[in-house]
Amino acid sequence: APSEGDPLVPESRADLMVVRLPLATWNDACRAAARPDAPQGLLLAPPPADDLDWDALAAHGLATSRGALDPRWRSLLAAYLDSRVAFRLSSSYGDMRFEAVLAVGSPHVCVTERFKTRPGSDGTVSTVAHDPAVEVAISGDHPWTLVRRVLPPLEVLRAEAKQTPRSAEVPLVVQPELQAKVRAAKAAEPQ
Repeated sequence: APSEGDPLVPESRADLMVVRLPLATWNDACRAAARPDAPQGLLLAPPPADDLDWDALAAHGLATSRGALDPRWRSLLAAYLDSRVAFRLSSSYGDMRFEAVLAVGSPHVCVTERFKTRPGSDGTVSTVAHDPAVEVAISGDHPWTLVRRVLPPLEVLRAEAKQTPRSAEVPLVVQPELQAKVRAAKAAEPQ
């Protein structure tokens, strides 16, 4: 059972855990867990990993000691960094913008950054503040559980996921060239 103050305590649902961490701490955790040969696409900041703030990692419960990530976090970070499917999500509502990366896997992990924005007189939108913390949301349930956290707080956008009725299905045709590329890429993967 998680101890009091444990950052991996469920927020309010059994299928969802949420923790807020300083962006620098999250980046350090990712760099500590990243394999040298891993793609760097999901990192919010580039390596190197030799200047990590292990004191901050330990203070937030991500490390057990200098140089040693907590095993639960190492597993979670591996699921995030090694995910074969990831989406970048962006939404705006009022003066807020949310940017997130959702790594689909077991579990699904969504890392969200928040920005305060201001409209310009010329129709542009500029960022005026960046939240120094990120939200790390983890779910073993459907990825929609995490996507809807990034969307504006409008029920029409955040409705529960449901199966499309057969009468409203839209057929999807994958072109043969793309099918061949997918098969070739899958065959080239190490076993």
